[in-house]
Amino acid sequence: APSDKTAWNNLGIALLSKGLAAEARSCFWNALKLDPAFPLARQNLQQLNTDTQDVQAPPVDNVGMETGLEHLLDSNKDSLEPLTTNSDTPAAAWRSGWARAKDLATQGKREAAFAAVEALILAFPDVGELAMLADRLYRGLGEADSGLAVLQAHLARNPDDALAQLGLGQALLHMAAPESAEIHLKCALRLDSNTEEIYKTLGKALTKQNRYAEALPLYEECQQRWPSDATLAQLAVGYYHVCDYQKSLELFEALETRNLIDSFGLNSFFAQTLLYAGHTAKALRIMDREIERFGNPPHLRATR
Repeated sequence: APSDKTAWNNLGIALLSKGLAAEARSCFWNALKLDPAFPLARQNLQQLNTDTQDVQAPPVDNVGMETGLEHLLDSNKDSLEPLTTNSDTPAAAWRSGWARAKDLATQGKREAAFAAVEALILAFPDVGELAMLADRLYRGLGEADSGLAVLQAHLARNPDDALAQLGLGQALLHMAAPESAEIHLKCALRLDSNTEEIYKTLGKALTKQNRYAEALPLYEECQQRWPSDATLAQLAVGYYHVCDYQKSLELFEALETRNLIDSFGLNSFFAQTLLYAGHTAKALRIMDREIERFGNPPHLRATR
């Protein structure tokens, strides 16, 4: 039964006997989600890590998470670096252990990285940022189910942990479930209104649902409090989608002044904004330049 911790533990043992270590790990984490103190699941997870820690895997980067570890949040990196910096926070106690786990992952030492992360989680079960980072590492190494189970187990004990809610929202976005992600990201924002990544990730969940008008205030808040070129680009595209072409044009021109239009791959949006704002000649010059570079791609045929 889904709510039977013993059944999950026993299923993990059965899968492990068939050599299915990744599937077994997910089962043991599901058992711990139901009972974080369940000794058999803890022992089996620790034994699994001991038995498999020398297995190698392709190395991964330490930023982003979608292909390898790149671009889960488009221009916003989904980093393996801790968000908190205050040495008085609980994060200080696990930072060195996390740095080691991250290094093992970047070296391709897959099971050793898992072992290091799981030892940290068992030692620091109430640190939501650790659960969030662990999910990112698992996803980067192709174990999204294990990462999700870590977050769910943490939130079962600590539902008011903003960073764990953020982490679950990001995991659900990675699974192409923006509606479900939105619920957790809004919860994260209610709990913590001072973390830039929460605003940006909620903005992405809304734009994935084509709800640009709702996303824009989040990006505006980000740009006011934590200004960046990436957020400026998101605002330019957002105002284009809500048909405020004059505002969009102002932002695109600010990006153009800093030679960032091409860097963000926004030439087509810029050209269409110029066209709708009445700057036909410049729009056509940009379109012609894009056609010369890439042929006549579909996104230009409707406007050229």
